[in-house]
Amino acid sequence: MLKRITFGLSFIAASVLAGPPEGEIRTHYLIASRDHAPLYYVTTITSGGETLGSEIYLFESTTGQRIIIDIRKNYRSHLVTADYAVNDAKRVRVTLQLPGKGATRSESLNEYHQHAELRDEDVAVTLEGDGKVLKTGEKEWRAAAAGVRDKAKSIAGSEFAAAMKPLSAFLGFPPFGGACSTYQFVADGAKCGLSSSVLFATMRPDCDFDAKFGKPCDSMQLGRAKEQPKNRKVGTY
Repeated sequence: MLKRITFGLSFIAASVLAGPPEGEIRTHYLIASRDHAPLYYVTTITSGGETLGSEIYLFESTTGQRIIIDIRKNYRSHLVTADYAVNDAKRVRVTLQLPGKGATRSESLNEYHQHAELRDEDVAVTLEGDGKVLKTGEKEWRAAAAGVRDKAKSIAGSEFAAAMKPLSAFLGFPPFGGACSTYQFVADGAKCGLSSSVLFATMRPDCDFDAKFGKPCDSMQLGRAKEQPKNRKVGTY
């Protein structure tokens, strides 16, 4: 069953500092194998409130491949829009229309807790890329009906899906979980996981890393980044 946690998902930014800054929150991570060999460096950027939210993940592999996942959530309209891009290629967009009537993040979360039947309602899914559009639903996707997965693969492309699949080993970790409701549609059905062969750790802020993706730190973030490590600890900036 597709994880319908998008509207209830907390905006998590793992930190070991006294408290996160207000507004946009950034955290820089290392993803490594169990033997501590680096696999990816990642910055997460989260922001939002009761009506709108945003989560951006900037991944760079040790081979230099860059992946951007840009997720926007509109709690009033119950729309989740996620743009996926590999290197400089055109984006692939996934849009979910979730059920429910709640007008805010809190209302939607309460609604899902109080009305378990919402979990059985279908989720409308739209996949767009390279001038093509596929409209399907969660139930059709799960049943692999009408060749829907082959159609999705033709939009995203086999190379695109191949770049996305390795992320399944760690997207299930809380700092990256905001992508889980849309990820499988661009990864040939792969789902978010929590592989025991992968570790992640919070790293010192890296505004130079963020700028490579066209997401430069503002002056306040630069200041917070320069203050770290603080009391030998690193975290949000």
